[in-house]
Amino acid sequence: MSKRGFKHSAETKLKMSIASKGSHNSMHGKTTSLETKAKISASLKGHPVSAETRAKISAGNLGKTRSLEARTKMSRAALGRVRSAMAVAKHSASTTGEKHWSWQVNRNKKQYGSGFNSQMKDAIRWLWHGHCAVCGHLSNRELDIHHIDYDKNNNSPNNLIPLCRCCHGKTYGGSATRARWVDFFQSPAAFQP
Repeated sequence: MSKRGFKHSAETKLKMSIASKGSHNSMHGKTTSLETKAKISASLKGHPVSAETRAKISAGNLGKTRSLEARTKMSRAALGRVRSAMAVAKHSASTTGEKHWSWQVNRNKKQYGSGFNSQMKDAIRWLWHGHCAVCGHLSNRELDIHHIDYDKNNNSPNNLIPLCRCCHGKTYGGSATRARWVDFFQSPAAFQP
């Protein structure tokens, strides 16, 4: 008889949890030898993971944020790690030529409408007194000029706002991200110059 779909009661789950914790655990007080760790590692190398499994893992991690402690541990673990020549070649092949993000950005770059020039940009920055329209930061570098409705031909001053590099980067994304930012900038709550 298959137990697929069978669910344990909360009481049973608690008993099982207690039974495998602390001194009850078969690995309590023991450490895995380096030889055993090497064998486990070797057995998992090259283990194929299906596209379906990768999609499930990706979906499970979507939206999760790791704590500062976890990120610090991951960073320390990666220190000094040397990628194999095969890994370097694979990464290079996936980011070279037409696959490089810069190539994609420039290829898909839409032309700006007439009048969108350095004088127009300077005027928008001047209207906002050099401050970012989202965070209010006074930047040392030139602020980017963002089209509120994402239409690069709509160069009306009411459709242009200055953003610092950090805030401008947040406005990029899929259609859902764009729609959210359009709503934000067009709402009465949005900053005005």
